[in-house]
Amino acid sequence: MAVRMGQMQAQLLRLDSVGARLAELSGIKPQEFRFNQNPGQGGTVSTLPSEDMSFAEFNSKIQELSLALDDRSDKLGALDSLLMQDRLKKKMLPSVMPVNTKWYSSGFGVRIDPFTGRRIFHEGVDFSAATGTPIVAAAGGVVVYSDFHPEYGNMVDVDHGNDFVSRYAHASKRLVRLGQVVVRGQKIAEVGSTGRSTGPHLHFEVRHKGSPQNPSRFLKMPG
Repeated sequence: MAVRMGQMQAQLLRLDSVGARLAELSGIKPQEFRFNQNPGQGGTVSTLPSEDMSFAEFNSKIQELSLALDDRSDKLGALDSLLMQDRLKKKMLPSVMPVNTKWYSSGFGVRIDPFTGRRIFHEGVDFSAATGTPIVAAAGGVVVYSDFHPEYGNMVDVDHGNDFVSRYAHASKRLVRLGQVVVRGQKIAEVGSTGRSTGPHLHFEVRHKGSPQNPSRFLKMPG
């Protein structure tokens, strides 16, 4: 029985070590989540009992360790769920470069309109690229718009969930249909100069709850 108790204590220490690492990866502050604290108790797990400990005391310690192991297992499950949710959220953010280029031909924010010469707010970024260059989804999601727009030309909108939508405009060709599920990096269109455009490029937007966001906050530029 003493050997069994030692094995349980060793297992508990291993779970504490793994749990502490998972809590750190989850970004949880130590004071908010004490992984190695037993439920309703303040102390740590007791050391191996002396040889003269009674059977009842042995049994009590075994039960105490068993409860502690169950508690750690529950906490590990909760931490794993948090990490999975975090990974899924990151995957659903529009972070993949929609075209294979580093060249912003026009940035996000106030600029001079090339047609009117007036100052306007540019709600996305423009990537200069040759006609026919592949345009890929910046993240997985559902196509909520795939049609010709009088200003944006051939345009595709992808809803990524959590109120995030990415927009791909002025394409020469659209390769996805309304309601289609796409994965990050999937080719959805080709660069063109349709709609209100001065030359072949991709106009790319990221919107959150309908409001334009600076795409450079999300995109991972190629090295």
